[in-house]
Amino acid sequence: MQPVYVRNAWYLAAWANELKPGEPFTRTLLDEPVMMYRTGDGTPVALEDRCCHRSLPLSLGKIEGDRIRCGYHGLLFDAGGRCVQVPGQSLVPPGSGVRRYPAVERWRAIWLWMGVPAAADPALIPNLYWLDHPQWGAGTGQMQIKCGYQLIVDNVLDLTHLSYVHPRTFGTLAIAESPARYERVGDQVRIIRWILDSKPPGVMMRNRAMDGNIDRRQLITFLPPSVVTIEGWFGPAVAGRDQRAEPEGGFGICNVNALTPVSATETLHLFAEAQSYAPKDDAATNKLFTEVYDTFLEDIEVLQAQQRALLERPNRPMIDINADAGGLEARRIMARLTASDAARPAA
Repeated sequence: MQPVYVRNAWYLAAWANELKPGEPFTRTLLDEPVMMYRTGDGTPVALEDRCCHRSLPLSLGKIEGDRIRCGYHGLLFDAGGRCVQVPGQSLVPPGSGVRRYPAVERWRAIWLWMGVPAAADPALIPNLYWLDHPQWGAGTGQMQIKCGYQLIVDNVLDLTHLSYVHPRTFGTLAIAESPARYERVGDQVRIIRWILDSKPPGVMMRNRAMDGNIDRRQLITFLPPSVVTIEGWFGPAVAGRDQRAEPEGGFGICNVNALTPVSATETLHLFAEAQSYAPKDDAATNKLFTEVYDTFLEDIEVLQAQQRALLERPNRPMIDINADAGGLEARRIMARLTASDAARPAA
């Protein structure tokens, strides 16, 4: 059975630096092959990666100015997906063209709207200001994970796993023992956890020297359908700290996760790591990014093992625990958005 996706939404399809002038670029999102390129002025274009004549991927063709020419029989398509030339004949068959996806470049990324084009509102693109703010240094990367994207959403919404999967980097036992509270704001889910007067995690000891125990806050935000941000704050331990107030001093890091479905069992995880303790220091940003990347490699082993187990025994029941509250609320939001999508006319 084909998976059901929320299509009327913005998905992060590529980092902006992946689209090179004059070079077609292809990626599969929501089971749909998409071809992207830049026009002469740098504007991103996204088209169905399939010629309407004999189905050769357009990504195997050649960019000519603001247009793409199929590499099989030379049909030429404009940036709107319309076929404007067929070699050897003056008439272009009526209706010749390929699907165009609304594309916007923002936050150092290329965002595609996979649903009804008329509904594509750039104001709905998630706010990822950390990625190009002068007070933050940020690095970007990606990995292909052989599991459904919802498993990764569950993973990053429940950070108790840091205590057991990532004890070398971001995890300490104090995380699992510190309760989290969650709140729903519209279609967003926010999960807040304070880890008070505890030993700093290993990665913090290597990136920013802090003497003694620290107070630490995790603020996780789910932005449907598939973006999760994790804002971490670290500062000296303070007796009687007000956990409802915004922390002052210390420093922050922010982990951005764009979990773009490729298929029911594969996800493109585009992620970024930003830090505020040395925003102009590329070496410090790269060091933190590398440590986060190594941490994600530990997650991949867990996530892909989960997916294999689910495929082998799909009807095996699972229990829920308190730490699942945010993830379960996210699933309820997704179920409602999917039902709303189904009621709309097709793209």
